Amino acid sequence: MFTTDKNKIQEHWLEEIYPRQNSAMFNNGFYCLFENSAKEEKLTKKTWIPVNDFLLNHTDTCEGLSTSYKVEGSNNNFFTCGECLASGDNGFIALSKKDTNELVWLIVLSGTNPFEKIIIHNSSIHVQSSNGTLAIVPIDRPDNLSIEWP
Repeated sequence: MFTTDKNKIQEHWLEEIYPRQNSAMFNNGFYCLFENSAKEEKLTKKTWIPVNDFLLNHTDTCEGLSTSYKVEGSNNNFFTCGECLASGDNGFIALSKKDTNELVWLIVLSGTNPFEKIIIHNSSIHVQSSNGTLAIVPIDRPDNLSIEWP
């Protein structure tokens, strides 16, 4: 049913295209748009939308990711993090398949600065940014991440 959305997600991953800020994209073909702020530990106002529906109504996508850290996880996965080139104060965290480079998920967070280190903790990862922000991301439900602001 959402095959074209799934294909579009992979195409965008390979071309480093993503929604401007505060978003997650998943290999199931959906974007999750949300809000975050330095006063909140959790993401708020989550909205799920198929990628092709999003593209019909939004032209504010960005291009370019600068990877600063990469670590191999279990199950033939890679975690990467870094900076979104469209805005230096936006950081990204991604999970992809090692052999195929297929995206599993990508998170873009505003106001965190670039992420620069990943530590794997069982079923979650801890990702540190250059300004001391810590994102604790459940590997299976990254949209349920928590943020510890400096």
